[in-house]
Amino acid sequence: MALEVLPEVAVIDMMMPKLTGAEVLDELRACEATRGIRVILVSASFDRDRHAEFPPGADDYGGKPFAPREVPARMRLALTKHRAAGRADGGRINATQHC
Repeated sequence: MALEVLPEVAVIDMMMPKLTGAEVLDELRACEATRGIRVILVSASFDRDRHAEFPPGADDYGGKPFAPREVPARMRLALTKHRAAGRADGGRINATQHC
């Protein structure tokens, strides 16, 4: 399947019916075309004390429910951090490749 339009940021729930958020994250990171998508994982069972570090490969990790302004703020932060890391393409993703 050809990918034509890719998001810069994806917010993914950790508990979904067919794949976990961690499994989706692994698939995104395994594919060259989607590797650059910033990923924010969310979970209803999030415990800030137990999760000082978020899952490997995720750009951020937070709990549900969340305040309406929290997700856009986390998305902006993920984009800012990624762009500050010096990506030559300015953070844009090449969607012409196949997975």
